[in-house]
Amino acid sequence: MAQFDLVAAATAGFRIVRTRPVSVFVWGLVHLLGICLAYAVMIAPVLPAVIAASHSPHEMLTPQVILTLVFGMMATIPIAILIVITVTTALYGAAFRSVLEPGNRGFASLRLSGQEWWLFVNALISTLLLMVVYVALVMVFVAIGGGSIAALGENRAAFASPIAILLYLVFWGLMLWLNARFSLGGPMSFAERGFKLFDSWAVTKGHALHLIAMFLLGFLLFLALYIAFVMFCGVLAVIAMLASGGMGGHPSVGVLAVFGAIGAIGFIYFIGTVFTLFSASIADAYRQLRGPAADAAPHFG
Repeated sequence: MAQFDLVAAATAGFRIVRTRPVSVFVWGLVHLLGICLAYAVMIAPVLPAVIAASHSPHEMLTPQVILTLVFGMMATIPIAILIVITVTTALYGAAFRSVLEPGNRGFASLRLSGQEWWLFVNALISTLLLMVVYVALVMVFVAIGGGSIAALGENRAAFASPIAILLYLVFWGLMLWLNARFSLGGPMSFAERGFKLFDSWAVTKGHALHLIAMFLLGFLLFLALYIAFVMFCGVLAVIAMLASGGMGGHPSVGVLAVFGAIGAIGFIYFIGTVFTLFSASIADAYRQLRGPAADAAPHFG
């Protein structure tokens, strides 16, 4: 069985942040711009009508107009989803490439190549399967819970809550375990250029609990980053206030522009760091558990 250092995997993102800060910033910026573009595509068809309605709401916002606006926005949802999927796939590919192909650094490792295609296929199929499994397990656990409580007869009131809590914990424990077993499908499909979702089952055998611990450690690191970012924003706000002459001061446009730019850069870098922390961890887990097969995967510049 391959050795797995969960701490090294969970903190792999910090190594990328340290060695490739510009790439991390670019990833955060691309992530933010992709979300903004998706929202813009959804809002663009209805924006003129909304602006016109703001000037005469009683005349414009009739039920027919509202229904037209809703359907107009719904028609753009597939395009918005495609934008989000494309951007997300490219970003995950860049993060995986940074861990698995560290010499391939051009343009922040961002590509739309065959590797990203297999990553997209894996993400699409795994998401659909996860939804099916989730619904099936919910039905099974509801049936088990309902049957168990019904079988208790007059004692059901006393035991209903403990049974529900126990089934709830078992359900999410099982979902975490399944996610861990299939979690390496993405980096495997990316590195080995094929649909490798089910191959992840064999590679993660005996390491599910380690992977779950890695995810939990990653979540704790995210909380630490979030707290640090909130503190950064607070310090920035205090400095901006002092630069404006205290509580009663009126900040100039220049002061607002400077501190606004610093805040925006910090926010983009925060997004990039959080994304890198998560994506690099599963790529490094694949590298450790796959061993020589990961190093032997074909790499192209």
